[in-house]
Amino acid sequence: MLFWVAPDKTFKVNLSNPTNSTLSTKTSATGTILNDDTLISLAVSDANAAETKAGDIPNPGQFVITRGGDLNKSLSVKYTLSGKATNGIDYQSLNGTSLFAIGADKAFVDINPIDDKIYEVAILRTDL
Repeated sequence: MLFWVAPDKTFKVNLSNPTNSTLSTKTSATGTILNDDTLISLAVSDANAAETKAGDIPNPGQFVITRGGDLNKSLSVKYTLSGKATNGIDYQSLNGTSLFAIGADKAFVDINPIDDKIYEVAILRTDL
């Protein structure tokens, strides 16, 4: 997923109708507001997470958020979670904000499943 970044924007200042003065030959000037927005992208590095029993090797999922632009400032990015799995019940609670440290171009959202000790099975229906 890639997000659109706005271009630089220009503005113009025009002088007119002075009081107790006269205008020179230069009565307008153009300025530019430089876009300092940072381009942010999202990718999945491991889309499959699984519950594990105690003693098993954890199997988390992971999303990678990447930023471009000026890395000389820290940055925070908010995200939302959706789907059938519930935040804080099916996986360890996530607060919806990723932080980039100064100099970092990547932040990670780790999805760590919670073993709810409930045996979940898919039921195959043959009576259709």
